[in-house]
Amino acid sequence: MKRLARTGWLLFLAVATAAPALAQGNAAPDQSFPAALEAIQRARVSTRILFITAHPDDENSGLLPYLAHALNADVSLLTITRGQGGQNAIGPELGAQLGVVRSSELLAATQLYGVKLYFTRAPDFGFSKTLDETLHIWGDVALADMVRVIRTLRPNIIINGWDSVRGGHGNHQASGSLTPKAFEMAADPKAFPEQIADGLEPWQASLLLQPGRTDDANALVLQTDEVSPTWGKSYREMGFEGIAQHRSQGVPGNLNSPFRRGTVTLAR
Repeated sequence: MKRLARTGWLLFLAVATAAPALAQGNAAPDQSFPAALEAIQRARVSTRILFITAHPDDENSGLLPYLAHALNADVSLLTITRGQGGQNAIGPELGAQLGVVRSSELLAATQLYGVKLYFTRAPDFGFSKTLDETLHIWGDVALADMVRVIRTLRPNIIINGWDSVRGGHGNHQASGSLTPKAFEMAADPKAFPEQIADGLEPWQASLLLQPGRTDDANALVLQTDEVSPTWGKSYREMGFEGIAQHRSQGVPGNLNSPFRRGTVTLAR
């Protein structure tokens, strides 16, 4: 697996620069010294990154802190649903009430990752057996909202969190299949013209990436076990602190699983 020095990785991500009407969650800004220092550093960086996934707790908790804190990128997480169709390991809340719980947990997690949070209006209706079922129930809502977020945030790089998934949860498959469509349609002025009428402009992101596989020789290995000189902890530790906020999903009990501690990579 190809290992790149941080300078090479920064050059890879330093693409051309460019300059929400949707549900968004952002808590009060962190007033700590490390956060202030990073804000100054980030003001000099133009790279904007958007990571897209299906549910709260689907996010790549090793990747997001590295992008935000090691590379000082402006990172946003777009989660298509609020997770209201899942189970609750900590209380009786289900349905819409569970959506509130899981949204709050994800907001707390993103504050620890150092990223902004957005949602679409698409519902989590429980475990979906097929891609077609999810696309039928979501209709055009998810794709339209994904395009709107891209046109609003104008990211240089979009990361498809479920790109390689071809089985399992239909919501995951739909997230993986809709993200490249949103990547293309956001640049097409004929797509969702009502957004153009609202004042948004078409936007073409420069790169579409995905979390890499361990057997992919072209994947970029990210050094998430390095310690941040600003925060005094590794980027993996920051990710553990964030993903542990998903208590309603029982995540704190499986932080030591190989899945959580695997190599973090990116691929085209």
